[in-house]
Amino acid sequence: MAITASKIVGYAVVRAGPNLAVSKIVGYAVVKPGPNLAVAKVVGYAVVTQLRIDGVIPQPINASGQGITIYGSGFLATPTVSIDGSAATSVVLVSGSVITCTTPALTPGIHVLTVTNGDGKTININVYVGTRVTITALFS
Repeated sequence: MAITASKIVGYAVVRAGPNLAVSKIVGYAVVKPGPNLAVAKVVGYAVVTQLRIDGVIPQPINASGQGITIYGSGFLATPTVSIDGSAATSVVLVSGSVITCTTPALTPGIHVLTVTNGDGKTININVYVGTRVTITALFS
């Protein structure tokens, strides 16, 4: 972890990930960054949250396309969602930590789900598309 704080005036809480550089904070700032985030100058109050995907429900995803919920943090207005480059539809930003959408039709297997924020930042997670196995009895 590389963290450099060259100037902090007032009150700051910094929970650093790799390669965080804080060059100037004036006032109150809470910074929860991910890799390679640099805070050049914060005046007043700022909260910076890392873009992250914690999970996708349901798992596995149905191959014919279905509604899914993406949980994470740092989601901003007008996000887009794609799976292997194919756009999801009906994308709704429920909150900064929840997005809902409908997946495109997919083939079974492992696929890359990408969330792109309105500011252009992206995050990926692997998702499994296939059939859920239900065990109804262990003994007969």
